Amino acid sequence: MPYFDEDAIRNCLQMGANYEEKSFESHLKDDARSDEDYQSNFEVLEYWGIMDAEYAREVGIELSDDIDDLDEVQVNAWVCGNSLLRAVVNPFTPYRLPYHAFPYERNPYNFFGIGVAENMDDSQQIMNGHARMAVDNLAMAGSLVFDVDESALVGGQSMEIYPGKIFRRQADMPGQAIHGLKFPNTAPENMMMFDKFRQLADEQTGIPSYSHGQTGVQSMTRTASGMSMLLGASSLNIKTVVKNLDDFLLRPLGEAFFQWNMQFFEGGLDVNGDLEVKATGTNSLMQKEVRSQRLTMFLQTAQSPAVAPFVKISKLISELAYSLDLDPDEILNDPEEAAIMAQIIGMQNAGQTTGEEAQSVGQQPQTMGGDGGVPQTPQELGATGTGGGNIGTGNIPQPGEDQFSGTIDPTAQVG
Repeated sequence: MPYFDEDAIRNCLQMGANYEEKSFESHLKDDARSDEDYQSNFEVLEYWGIMDAEYAREVGIELSDDIDDLDEVQVNAWVCGNSLLRAVVNPFTPYRLPYHAFPYERNPYNFFGIGVAENMDDSQQIMNGHARMAVDNLAMAGSLVFDVDESALVGGQSMEIYPGKIFRRQADMPGQAIHGLKFPNTAPENMMMFDKFRQLADEQTGIPSYSHGQTGVQSMTRTASGMSMLLGASSLNIKTVVKNLDDFLLRPLGEAFFQWNMQFFEGGLDVNGDLEVKATGTNSLMQKEVRSQRLTMFLQTAQSPAVAPFVKISKLISELAYSLDLDPDEILNDPEEAAIMAQIIGMQNAGQTTGEEAQSVGQQPQTMGGDGGVPQTPQELGATGTGGGNIGTGNIPQPGEDQFSGTIDPTAQVG
């Protein structure tokens, strides 16, 4: 390949393999690679970075005369052992490193960033320790430890314990010879600490347990709206992580493709441009979600009779469907079709209401006095009885009037 030193490659092959297996590689092997022979491998390192111009000239890199020896230049070098296989000036314009990293959380002092495991490393170690203590304690507290007074037993007996075991005691020996000791169970306290640091791990990583199905979460998650609020709040951190995909992978990769095509494309197109690549995946998604929420709130406001005449409902519904990734032309009616559908729905509602009223009148229970069997208030039409009747007694006859029981007949003779 271009710019490789053939003599340096031959020297490396003559010296033999120089790769030494690292200690961590033994943990990365699987069963299929357990017998792989590392004695025939060569370790070749590729370097992208800066080098002093003076040293670059010493290794054979051609530089222009206007570059001072104290300046630094971008180079690409291949090294195997003590041999320099390739050393050239960075071929890219503008100078860039052909590596891209997608960190979970950015660390300005580390190329690889900080991941979930490193964020919760301290909490994970404490959880592991308390889990081990709980298991070790249960190993002791889960079984009995025996205290045996051998002086009270007949000699030569087996100390094996099993159901129905009989121990022979010596005569005239007072007290109990065998005692069972139960160690205190501290597993609940250990598991309480385990749960506490599991919650701290949720805060450190930004991934709540309830977001991936963890049960037993109490308080406001008992309702659908409360759970929705918590999931919406937890997704903010995840969206920030997904935004790193745009900032640290898609945008640099797009810039690298654009710059590569501008420098090396030989398809016959004389195209020159100065473009800026922007990855708007997560930004557009978040903007669309916020827009959907605002349209929904405005639609609720437009239902007010004072506001409704000023709002183009058809346009509002169309924008809301578009923000939800739905095709307005497929699911929405035009104004004429909407008027026809509104009339049909109104007729159906009117017919349903009439039927319900007739059914309610026909099935009204005929109970004494009124609905639910409660007697109605009697009308003020004379004396009333317990049955709610209103039969009046009339006026009471006075002495000397007709039908008065004490009327005297003037023709009668007194004996």
